[in-house]
Amino acid sequence: MSSSDLDRKIREQVEFYFSDSNLPKDKFLRSLVANNPEGYVELKTIASFNRMKSLTTDMEVIVNAIKKSSMLEVDSEGKLVRRVTTLPDTDTSGNRTLHVKGLPTDEQLANIDTVKDFFNKFGQVTCVRLRREKGGQPKGSAFVEFDSESVVNDLASKTDIKFNESDEKPLLLETKNQHLERKKKEREEKRKKDKEQKNEEEAQKVRDEMKNAFYLSLEGIEPTETFTFNTFKQSIPKEGLKFVDYPLNDDKTKAIIRLENSESLENLKKQIEEGKTQLPGKLVAKSMSDEERDQYIEGQVKMRLENNPNKRKGGFKKGGFKGNRNNNKKKSKQQ
Repeated sequence: MSSSDLDRKIREQVEFYFSDSNLPKDKFLRSLVANNPEGYVELKTIASFNRMKSLTTDMEVIVNAIKKSSMLEVDSEGKLVRRVTTLPDTDTSGNRTLHVKGLPTDEQLANIDTVKDFFNKFGQVTCVRLRREKGGQPKGSAFVEFDSESVVNDLASKTDIKFNESDEKPLLLETKNQHLERKKKEREEKRKKDKEQKNEEEAQKVRDEMKNAFYLSLEGIEPTETFTFNTFKQSIPKEGLKFVDYPLNDDKTKAIIRLENSESLENLKKQIEEGKTQLPGKLVAKSMSDEERDQYIEGQVKMRLENNPNKRKGGFKKGGFKGNRNNNKKKSKQQ
């Protein structure tokens, strides 16, 4: 690298550190500026940054390069540097930033210098921020900041720009605001999809559990004003009992009883038919067919999802449904 090129790269790098693009976002450097009454930062600190060390460690070369800058000022002893002007009150960098996707992940091909040189053909680039994965690997995307918002808007409308002519696909170019909005929508869609998948997985667990039982449909109940779910539960034997749905869809004359096995179902059905329970009314007890059972289960799944979709990550409770229980005594489900 020639001395003039090195001079330019040093100056541009330090100017970037103190630029409108970087300084507002660089907490460390801003703290150094704030700690000095005159806004100076020690040059030896600037020279210790990795990007600077990759250029040179010769302090004399660094000082001489910075002295040629119109935006930076070196103190009389050549040990301190600061901005000539104060930071603007309003940060407009977001509107002047282009998001670029589709860059090579090989840093020999796509690095700060090559990306900057490429986009300088379209307008004055003030900052390039390569994006990386959590492990540090390049993502193949970058934020490129220009000195003009119009350049960004113009580039964001183009769909045929390739970083290398040999690339199969053109770059995806969008304003930073467009990028943020797109990512926001993607996150929302993913959350919605994940929630739907979670609900369906939980619903399927409930379907499987509920199908592994025997159902008795009961009609003709003639309840008094004091007849409640608890009264109903106490009026039938507990042997093999798993679940009681009473009143059924707010109909106090109907109920559905879930039992562990067919023997328990037949015993309860017989006791009801022989009037050996304490349930009031002219009762009609019927074993539910597979089709009736499946229809009932799907109705329960649908009702719980519609009425209570946000309760406890998906609306379901292990071992049964968790529904809207405004009238708890009348509509509780008892194991």
